[in-house]
Amino acid sequence: MSEIKLPHRILQHEIDSEACKIVSSKFNRNWEIRDLTGRDFGIDKMVERFENGYVTSEFLLLQIKGTEKEIDTNNPRFSLKTKELQYAEMFTTPLILVYVSITNPQQCYYVWLQQYIRVRLQFDNPTWRKQETNTIYFPKENILDLEKWEKLQESLALSTRLAIILVDYKGRPVTKHSQVQPFCQLVRHSP
Repeated sequence: MSEIKLPHRILQHEIDSEACKIVSSKFNRNWEIRDLTGRDFGIDKMVERFENGYVTSEFLLLQIKGTEKEIDTNNPRFSLKTKELQYAEMFTTPLILVYVSITNPQQCYYVWLQQYIRVRLQFDNPTWRKQETNTIYFPKENILDLEKWEKLQESLALSTRLAIILVDYKGRPVTKHSQVQPFCQLVRHSP
């Protein structure tokens, strides 16, 4: 009698599922986290920011990579297929690569892929498109938490030319207001 061959979930799928849970937990209630259905082509989650319960039309796309190992905090890096980087370039919405250790959830690094390609990869390795993979080096300070978020928020505000501020569920500012215009500042201070 032959053994039944059942489908098997590979370890990396288990790790990536756990990594997605950890990353989702890093966003507060001002963010709506959406799972994407269908086949995964490099986008694991979409998040939308809300302000005082209202939509803002500010979105981020997340590509989440997990590991069971500790991440080298002196040189956090991840090897990504070139075709995934080229896919990231096609988006106008910021695509954030998140790399998280499931054994140490505090090690949750991020990089804005489109900006990384334009600012670092193009200059460090002009022939990167001819390689099979490329190593993405995460700035040590890019740990996904609220204090570090302000730095990314400022970059997003500059590149999209939109003012951005994170507020709690009662509308109280959680971060500083990035790229605020005088009119908006007046409205926020004169309800």
